[in-house]
Amino acid sequence: MDAEGRIARHNNPNVNNIKISKAEDDEPYVFVSYKSGDWELVLSEIVYTLHTQYGLRVYFDRDF
Repeated sequence: MDAEGRIARHNNPNVNNIKISKAEDDEPYVFVSYKSGDWELVLSEIVYTLHTQYGLRVYFDRDF
């Protein structure tokens, strides 16, 4: 991913509104793995929707 793509992902409001669970939490969560080029579809649309509409707890590498 180029610098422009990283900036877009970092500034995306849907991505920033996903509450990230910690792997050490006792509550169940889903680990999300994705190809960096697919971030917008995966994070901004699929994960964000599942998180906000169904309370999906998500863990992924937020450090990009």
